[in-house]
Amino acid sequence: NQLQHEALILEVAKLLRDDFHPAAVRWLWNPRQTGRKDEPDLRGLDAEGKIVVSAEVTTSENPQGTIDGRMARTLEKLSAMPGEKYYVVITTAMERRAKSKVNSLGFPVNILRLEARH
Repeated sequence: NQLQHEALILEVAKLLRDDFHPAAVRWLWNPRQTGRKDEPDLRGLDAEGKIVVSAEVTTSENPQGTIDGRMARTLEKLSAMPGEKYYVVITTAMERRAKSKVNSLGFPVNILRLEARH
């Protein structure tokens, strides 16, 4: 799913740049899912270099088994990052589960669902 992950990060960067964070003037991404625990998939910085956006994306479709555990760890990791935080999913099931975790654990993370493009 590496290509889908990379494509989704690019789609999220465009959405966040155009609709949510036009002040972010520089975007950094980590498309290979191998970043350090303090690195999100996507980060937006303002003109002074301050981090204004941290985002993680997933192309997983069902929040079952190891995916559910990974979601919890990713949301926890993301909640500690600077800037406005986004967890981006592609299915309604993943959106519902992510929102449930964010609400029950009190994480300051926005959940966005983008339609999957196959």
